[in-house]
Amino acid sequence: MKKIYCFLTGITLILLISGCMNKDEVAKELIEYHNNDWIKVQKMKDAKISSKIPMYTAFAMEDNEEAIANLLNEEILPSHNEILEYLKEIELDSNEIEALNLLQIEAETFGYEIFQEQAKILNDGNKTEINEMFNRFEIYDKALEDKYEIVYEKRKELMEKYNVQWVKEYDDSGDRIMKMRKDDD
Repeated sequence: MKKIYCFLTGITLILLISGCMNKDEVAKELIEYHNNDWIKVQKMKDAKISSKIPMYTAFAMEDNEEAIANLLNEEILPSHNEILEYLKEIELDSNEIEALNLLQIEAETFGYEIFQEQAKILNDGNKTEINEMFNRFEIYDKALEDKYEIVYEKRKELMEKYNVQWVKEYDDSGDRIMKMRKDDD
C-alpha cells in the first residue's frame, strides 16, 4: 500500500511540474510572439499601409479613382499580402498562441479583401459601384475594427492567464513600444 501511495504521489508531482513548465513555455511563447512578430507586423503595416492612407484619402477627395486603384494595386495590396504571408509563416508550438495568430490572420485577411474589392471596383470604373463602395467604407471599417478587438481581447485573456504584463519601452526613434514581460509575482 505504501508503494502505491509513493507511486501516485510521484506521478502527481511529475504532472504538476510538467504542467507548470508548460504554462511557463506558453507564457514565453506569447511574449516572444508579441515582442517579435506582432510588433514587426505593426511596423510593417505602419510603413507600408498606414503611411499610404493620407494619399488614398487625398485621391478620394479629388475623385481620382484611377490614382486610388493604382495605389491599391501597386503598393497597398502587395504590402498587405506580404504581411499576411509573414503571419502565416510564423511557427508556434502552443495551440493558444496559434489561435491568437489565426485571429490576427483573419483580421488582416478581411482588411486585404476590403482593399482587393475596392481595387476591383475601381478598375471596372462603374461610377454607381464606386459610389456604393465608398458608402460601405464605414461599415467595413467598423467590421475590421471589431475583428481587431477580438484579437486584443484574446491577447488580454492570455496575458491574464499566464501572468504576462505590459512594459513600456522606446525604439531607436524615441517612439513608445508596448512590450510584454512575465510577471513573476
